[in-house]
Parts: sequence; C-alpha cells; structure tokens
Amino acid sequence: MGASLLYSPPSRADGPTWYKKKQQAEQKKSEEEAEKRKQTGALIGGDASDDPGFSQLSVSDQKPPETDLLFKTKGLTDSLSFDAGNISQDQISGPIFSLQYALGWWWKPNLILSPYLRLSGLFNSAFIFMKVELGPQLRYFYKQNIPITVFAGFAVSRGANQADANSIPPPPSQTALDERHGIVAGAQVGYFFWTRNDLALGPTLSFRVGSQAERSFSEISLGFSLQSGRPYYGDEFAWEKKNN
Repeated sequence: MGASLLYSPPSRADGPTWYKKKQQAEQKKSEEEAEKRKQTGALIGGDASDDPGFSQLSVSDQKPPETDLLFKTKGLTDSLSFDAGNISQDQISGPIFSLQYALGWWWKPNLILSPYLRLSGLFNSAFIFMKVELGPQLRYFYKQNIPITVFAGFAVSRGANQADANSIPPPPSQTALDERHGIVAGAQVGYFFWTRNDLALGPTLSFRVGSQAERSFSEISLGFSLQSGRPYYGDEFAWEKKNN
C-alpha cells in the first residue's frame, strides 16, 4: 500500500472495470459466439479466418495482461484509514487521532473480510493516552461508492503523565492512566471515488464503543480511507446476476 501511494495513475471517471457488468457480459457472449462459429467452420472444412468474429477473437486473445495493478492476485486487498475524532470516558476524554490498517480477502465483488490493527492517541498538555485495537472487520459495498464496515476487536490502552500534580490543569491520577483492556465494536460508513480499477479513496464517518475493566468509552470520528485490490470473481458475473 505504501509504495502504491507514490504512483499516481491517470484517473478513470467511469469507475472500476469490474463494475461494468453489462459490458463484460456482452463481450463474453460475443467471444463465445465467435468461438462457436470458428469451431463450426473447422468441422465443415471452412476457413475460420472468413468468420466475421475471428478477427475480434484474435485481437482479444492478444491483449497484454494488466501489469499496473497494486495487487497481482485477484481477491487480495488492503485498506488504510486516517481518523480524527473525540473519545468520551471517565476522567480521560478529548480529541483523539487514529491510524487503521487492514489486510484481507475480497470474497465477493461487494464483500471484504480482513483483520485490522488500529493505533490511537490522545495528546494533552498534561498527559498522553494511547490505545491499540486488533480484530476482524467486514466491509460491504452497498453500492459501488458506498462501503459499510463493521468491526469488533480487543483493545489495550494506557496513559502517562506529562506534568506534575501541581500543574494547571492537573493531570489525571496515575490510577486513571494505568493499563486497561477489553472489547470494542463499531461501524463505519464512507463514500469512495474509484480513481482506477483497483484503488478507491474517500471520506468516512466512524463510531465505536468499548469496555475496559470498570471503564467504558465511546468514540466518534471523521476520516479518510483508501481501499486497494480487486474482487475475486468466482462466478465471473455473479454481480451481474445479483443486480438483474
């Protein structure tokens, strides 16, 4: 993902190729008919090159493979998100910044399952507070540009004083900053723009809740996310059939 961000391919306003469902189906049907005519001509002793579909099939067969994909393996995908929001919990609340990365598999043209790692930090003049999350996430593309993500995981948090007890404002007590761990869950919705066949990016809105020992928290944040990779087709036109 890091290396791919250094490459800026020309934008493609008409969206990713794998969403051109009708065009793909028509092209495949045309090629199958051309192949049948070619085989029929060979069986009856005819010249397949006389078939009107022969040249189209030959050109299609000679197309070079795609070499500029972020991932060469169809189905492999990752996402990277930057978030800024507010965390609310007993004694420690305020603006929090997060970085989240997920690497997984695109099971269907509209469904992704990935493990994710999230690092969050709250930086105050009197203390710092860090939180780490790890768990699975499921991303569903409701439409081509609208991903809905749900996730659940395990979180560990810890804080540290940056000032003495006499500072104004005073830092939280050391007990409040001690390490805690527990479960976390949440959801995210975004709006993605496909800049190429296998790269999308756009704004996101996230909400998560969690419980760590005796303390619970909630967090809401706005962010920006990137999604790379292409779906694993399985049945190549499953998306076409599903939406017709």
